[in-house]
Amino acid sequence: MPDGAQLLAGLMDALRTTLATSIHDVFLVAAVVAFGGVLVAVFLPEKPLRGRQPVPALVEAGKELAAEGIGTAPLIPAENEPRLYVAEPDGRTDGQSDRDLQPVGGRARSG
Repeated sequence: MPDGAQLLAGLMDALRTTLATSIHDVFLVAAVVAFGGVLVAVFLPEKPLRGRQPVPALVEAGKELAAEGIGTAPLIPAENEPRLYVAEPDGRTDGQSDRDLQPVGGRARSG
């Protein structure tokens, strides 16, 4: 009767061989499926999706709002959004308070 070390070595060898063979088989099947998917995608006819027709009433309402200037308001930044400040042409911003600088976009800082 063989000792335990030889039995363990034989078992590990059998497990390695079985695992390698099964992974190899799964890889081959997956490669064939992927290749079939590529072939289907290449030869599948392209059909456009259902198009959307513009609704005349909405188009007309949009033109009226655009003519009146409604819907074109400037974006207002959130309170926690950082603001960019423009330095004076002489480049002096050190020592000035935030109130002396003009924010980009022309909004005055409150507070």
